Amino acid sequence: MFVMNRKRLSIMILVIFIGIFTFSYRTTEREIERDEPVTATPVSNKTVILDAGHRKTR
Repeated sequence: MFVMNRKRLSIMILVIFIGIFTFSYRTTEREIERDEPVTATPVSNKTVILDAGHRKTR
């Protein structure tokens, strides 16, 4: 029979949180190291129009 006492439950929760923290830290570290080329285009004296495209017609 498997008995869950307070000490065992605390240790299990701690191990789970350490695992989640380690995974999220390693994932973030990989994203930071990645370099991607970026292009810069001049937009001075230009108008930018954004259309959501969610117009409902009746």
